[in-house]
Amino acid sequence: MNPFLTCRTFVALAMPCGLAAQLPVAVLLKDINTVPTVSIDRGSFLRSPVVLPASIPGFLGSSVDDDFGRELTFVDIGTGAPLVQRYDTWAGPGGGDPQEVTVMPNGAAVFVGDDPDEGRELRRWTQAGGVELVGTGDGPLGLSFVDLFYAPSPHDFVTGVCVEKTGSYTERASLITTDGQTVQTIAQWGDVAIGTFEGFWRRHVQGDDDGLIAYYDGYICMSVDDGTHGRELAISDFTVPGTDLLDLVPGIVGSDPYGLTVAGDVLYMGATLATVGTEVARYDGTSVVAAT
Repeated sequence: MNPFLTCRTFVALAMPCGLAAQLPVAVLLKDINTVPTVSIDRGSFLRSPVVLPASIPGFLGSSVDDDFGRELTFVDIGTGAPLVQRYDTWAGPGGGDPQEVTVMPNGAAVFVGDDPDEGRELRRWTQAGGVELVGTGDGPLGLSFVDLFYAPSPHDFVTGVCVEKTGSYTERASLITTDGQTVQTIAQWGDVAIGTFEGFWRRHVQGDDDGLIAYYDGYICMSVDDGTHGRELAISDFTVPGTDLLDLVPGIVGSDPYGLTVAGDVLYMGATLATVGTEVARYDGTSVVAAT
């Protein structure tokens, strides 16, 4: 048996000829990485494709080639013959490594990516303008990572948590919003020991969701550590005056909320409360109490 038969081929072989003939056929749009290899680390390896609005038929993702590394890739399927376009933000084999591609209803996308001058920063993509820097431009280190999502109407912007190093052993987290043009910092927590915000990193890089962030009834809710109160629940309406840290357990230990989950009109979480210890807790927009 040919060891390079694909999974689709095996499925087709197991079906009656008539049904197998009706299966869609995979078509090569563009040979991005021309190195002929079956290694999963080679080839173009398109990652995390995101569908664009109907006004821009196509999708955004990232792909690799040996000369330019991993870069943002637009696949335009509205031109008759599909068109694949890559954006080289960091020349050379390393690439800009774009992640967290988040699409807005107007067709613009916000993502985080590298370049040799500004480091890892927020960037914007539009079909007309390509890739532009919209980040803070703090220097060559830039952001450690960003966890982004789109906040729907009435907000209509991209929001999320940015984590950056503030020293050799410290980091801070910032709640930001962006319309794709400018970035607004709503609140910051830190400086704290590197690794404090590892849960956001795991969600961003590994897809392991510790439930440290949730969108609840028009608010963003996060489990954060400001270096003074321990890990507590922060709630924000995306304005500076409307951002508050609920100090559920006074002191540097904190209540350590995790597993933030919205069900109906209630935000549930696991938390260590002063009266009952570690229990399932609920937040109804007013206070956090044990759910039992």
